[in-house]
Amino acid sequence: MNLSKYSVIDSLPIFSGLSFFHKRAICSKCHIEEYKKGDILYEEGDPPDNFYCIFTGRVELYHPVSSCRGGRKRVIGHLRKGDYFGSISAFTGRKHSVCASVLNDSIVIRIPVEDFGRLLEKIPKLAVFMTHSLSRRLAGGGRKEVFESNIIAVYGFEDKEAVGKYASELGKGIRYESGKKVFLLDGNAISSARDVPSALSSLTKKYHYLIVKVTQSAGELGREILNQADLRHIITATDASSLRRSASFVSALGRPLPGSSARSNFFILKEDCHYGKMSFDRKAKLLKHDVFATLPPANKAYDRTVRRIARLVSGVRTGLALGSGGAMGLAHIGVLNVLEREKVPLDIIVGTSMGALIGALWASGYSAKDIEKLIAPFKSKLKTLFLLDPAIPVRGLIKGRAVRSVLESYFGKKTFFDLRVPLKIVACDIKNRREVVIDKGNLVDAIMASIAIPGVFEPVSRGGAQLVDGGIVNPLAANVLSRLGVKRIIAVNTLPSPADVVREEAKRLNIYEIIVNSFQAMEFVMAANVREQVDVYLHPIPQLADWYEFYKSDLFIKEGRIHAKRAMRNIKDMVSP
Repeated sequence: MNLSKYSVIDSLPIFSGLSFFHKRAICSKCHIEEYKKGDILYEEGDPPDNFYCIFTGRVELYHPVSSCRGGRKRVIGHLRKGDYFGSISAFTGRKHSVCASVLNDSIVIRIPVEDFGRLLEKIPKLAVFMTHSLSRRLAGGGRKEVFESNIIAVYGFEDKEAVGKYASELGKGIRYESGKKVFLLDGNAISSARDVPSALSSLTKKYHYLIVKVTQSAGELGREILNQADLRHIITATDASSLRRSASFVSALGRPLPGSSARSNFFILKEDCHYGKMSFDRKAKLLKHDVFATLPPANKAYDRTVRRIARLVSGVRTGLALGSGGAMGLAHIGVLNVLEREKVPLDIIVGTSMGALIGALWASGYSAKDIEKLIAPFKSKLKTLFLLDPAIPVRGLIKGRAVRSVLESYFGKKTFFDLRVPLKIVACDIKNRREVVIDKGNLVDAIMASIAIPGVFEPVSRGGAQLVDGGIVNPLAANVLSRLGVKRIIAVNTLPSPADVVREEAKRLNIYEIIVNSFQAMEFVMAANVREQVDVYLHPIPQLADWYEFYKSDLFIKEGRIHAKRAMRNIKDMVSP
């Protein structure tokens, strides 16, 4: 096992929002352990020993046969990458209330309880997060049938039907996608605001998710439900008056949620008659929050939207990481073609360089077949050469205006808000030598930054930074998905290994090849290390092909299809509840 402690800690959602120095402090106290299937981490009644967090693999929590009626163990939960456990004992000093065993060979981060306590003292942000987490895991008191409970309040102002439909469909989606227990509660069934804590607490013993629907007419009762909830889904119309009212209502609630209240408020816009009359930026400014999702009219698009929200809420999103690789990145099209045909749900995409371009095309609504048609003209070597507009070599050999013109013909003035699937694009701030993840603003600007090979294309100016190809810092950005809490990850590496670089005859390299080959040699090492961190890893590299051979698109796309088909059984196993 050759893992950097810092890269492991940085990829885990519980730690990813902390400062560099706090992450280093955690690295100094943590141990990275490998466990085999069937290993017992601790048993019910054992004294507190460690705080645990899963890097790869799965862990089962259960009550043993000896303490259960009927002579069968009672499974409390199955945990995956990014999930943490042992926290109640580590935080309170209590004996372990369940057993923990390894379901698959796993890599687990372990922090001894004494060190964990010291870290909480040093890192207030982590302590606040853990306090909030424990409130969910301890909710209801006594012996629980579930590992962790979440209360979701679905709130609307006038449209009771919209609130009821969304709450019902969300509950069905969570139950279907995660296999977890869900209870749908009408907030008006609770007698008074004073009874809200006990009413909700009694249900959290038995259900993983308690969804409470409530409208403005509930008054003080509704506000108390919102204050007790872990997550608030606020459904609002999209005229300016409704958006202002929603923002004012949330800011005026009696007290903030534990932890970060801004991250707990999910504003969901109805695609009503006012929807297209205002830009997303303007809507977000009126809300004083980002827009979480939009609800289309009741149809298949509505169902898909709610299912995607259900996967996010229940922590079972599937993410796709598309890597850099020049023309070899066209293999991403073949992979997407197979994923489409097999109806594999993709909830979020992160792309670097060519992966950013292909990911953006697909996220904006083009099918894999559509993308194939878009790139068909570049099967001509002459057409490809037209993309090279030489510059005076001060900041790059190519200006990039011709490439930008082509991209604008694909995307127009689309922004990230216009995408049908969330997208993150990776670039590099060349001055500060750091990774930049772009998920707002103009789509073409972001893509141009991510594909700007240093020395070949001129850097792209954005927010005072000079951005270049993201591949030099993160050529296959699966860790970006991990930091967002995505537990099911497919990664596609289209960078050639040294063994893949096969040519029919020796030749003299030109300046473009010297620059790009130098970067790709370094990038491949970084991208190959991702293999241990994802569920499905694809490396579709055909022989006798190179990064600049866009005119061989059929060969690259075919290779992507072949590798995706081979991996489909593993992919289907991964996405099944």
